[in-house]
Amino acid sequence: MDHVIRIPHKCHNFIHKFVTLISLKVPSGTRCCYTPTPHRMQVNTMMCGSCANENAFKLLYFRYMDRQRGGRDFTEEELQTALYNKPPGTLVVPSMQVRT
Repeated sequence: MDHVIRIPHKCHNFIHKFVTLISLKVPSGTRCCYTPTPHRMQVNTMMCGSCANENAFKLLYFRYMDRQRGGRDFTEEELQTALYNKPPGTLVVPSMQVRT
């Protein structure tokens, strides 16, 4: 490990310092789609690699569907049908396609 991050146990602005230190390691050009301002980086910490992969796919789907809707908010029909995993609230969007 080439960088060790030491943060005191009782740090008043722990979250700010943590996000600042983590964002130093974010690749240049990376931006988050779901932050209040385009200049702020949102950092999501996960418990394990499996959780990180699941969260990454979830965020990709969120971004994809946001683009499909053109940035508009959900309709009442979409909200109601999503509860039952039915269209138009829930669409079939495959994450992997295998051709034979």
